Amino acid sequence: MKNLKPFRVNEGDWWDNDPNAPWNAPDDPEPEAGISYTEAQQDFKTLVIASDSAILRKKGDGTMWVLEVTDIQYDDDFTDYLHYYDVGDEERERFEGMEEDEYASIATDLFKENKWKEGKEAWDNRDAERLFKIDLELAEELIHDFVEYSKPRTNRAWRPNQTQMKENRLAANLLSKAFPEAEED
Repeated sequence: MKNLKPFRVNEGDWWDNDPNAPWNAPDDPEPEAGISYTEAQQDFKTLVIASDSAILRKKGDGTMWVLEVTDIQYDDDFTDYLHYYDVGDEERERFEGMEEDEYASIATDLFKENKWKEGKEAWDNRDAERLFKIDLELAEELIHDFVEYSKPRTNRAWRPNQTQMKENRLAANLLSKAFPEAEED
């Protein structure tokens, strides 16, 4: 009996103990935001994010809104709304794929705090404001811009990829349906 080696018996199938199996991988980190509302608490639904804008619909009355999101992750007023996860040593990374929720929450608070403007003139002269109610004139301008951004660009510094062009087409289509009287150039 000296020559017998002890062996370990693993219960279940052999792959249950495979450390490389996806079901044995550690769970992804949970995204955390300082300010986050449930869908029921949000006054807006994000319909599409195109270029540097998020097109939203106000739940109560169905009106269309645009949230200007350029460099929003660097704006101290909005970092609490953005979802991050810890990567160790007190470092955090932005959690991708939560933008629709983040933008709906931001728009909800901006609306409640009366920090919004209406129309094309306000959009053209935007400084500190980020949330705008879309009227016919603004819809026409946005539709024009989204259509332009949905086309391939070879002679410009910014060249949209296929996904970006698709998102811009979707934004133009949504606004065209919401404002059928809007004139396209």
